[in-house]
Amino acid sequence: MIGLRSFVAAVAIFSSTAAFAQPAGLGPKCMKIYNTYAGKTSPKAFAVSNNGYCGWASRKKSTDAEFEMAKKKAIGFCMQAAGQDCWVVESKR
Repeated sequence: MIGLRSFVAAVAIFSSTAAFAQPAGLGPKCMKIYNTYAGKTSPKAFAVSNNGYCGWASRKKSTDAEFEMAKKKAIGFCMQAAGQDCWVVESKR
């Protein structure tokens, strides 16, 4: 049996070749949040936790530093809500 983190990570890798398919296992609130994220310009990142929380961030400039900042911010927003570790399941430069 694989854990949620492994499953979501596998789906995210698979989804990276598709045009932003929602990561598997999202609850209704995170599905809505994901739809908002999907409509934003790049660079952007979407993060999730094991307990069903999520967060996203986008930046205005398409630089390596801004891309890394989007990932850090997405994890930070997710961790604020989740109270535990989060990880990026999708990002786009």
